[in-house]
Order: sequence, then structure tokens, then C-alpha cells
Amino acid sequence: MKFLLSICAPPSTNTAVQALSFAQTLIDLNHEVVQLFFFAEGVLNARYACNELGSQWSQLIQTHNIDAVCCANSAAAYHLLDVTDRFPGFELAGIAQLTTQASITERCITFGTRTLVSRDE
Repeated sequence: MKFLLSICAPPSTNTAVQALSFAQTLIDLNHEVVQLFFFAEGVLNARYACNELGSQWSQLIQTHNIDAVCCANSAAAYHLLDVTDRFPGFELAGIAQLTTQASITERCITFGTRTLVSRDE
């Protein structure tokens, strides 16, 4: 079965840890993770500085060649536009990338709720 996972939870939460565990379990059960879409606070999982969970995501992404997208607008809000600020494997794209991939998946699952800082903060 093909899955798309949307991760809105920041790395400091159990929800983000559960999302990583769920993705690994899907792979272990021979399902296909078509895309990981990091949105809102979820983009913080890609932040390089002091983020053990981000390192684990990066390893999963690279090992299994998973399309891992950080929402460009969310990344801008959290100052993650520079590639040196992100772990390897995380790319920037718009929400259109999510909708395109969602059309070819069998299940879309979201971890977390959408919260986003204002660009003015």
C-alpha cells in the first residue's frame, strides 16, 4: 500500500517520534512511503542544529530514498531556507507537491496539528 505522511509536529513532541516510528514500521511491513511532507512546526524536524530526531529522519529518508519535502512557506517562517540549516534528504517545495503526491497514494496520514509562527515574530 502507498502512504503519504504529513508531519506537523515539532521534534520536541511524542507525536513526531511516533510519526518516525510509524514510517519505519510501514517500510518494515513492505509498504511504500511515497512522501513525507513536513508542514508548519513539522519543518523543525529538518533543522540541523541540536536535533537528534532530525538525524533519524534524515537517515530513514536517505536509506529508503523517500521523497521528503519541507513546505517552503513553513521553512521560511522558521528560517530554514538555507540548505546548510537542514539535514540531508529534506527538500523545499510548495503545497502543490503534497497534493500531487496525494493523488497517487492510497492513504494520507497526518501527525500533529497545524501551528505556525508569524513571519513578523
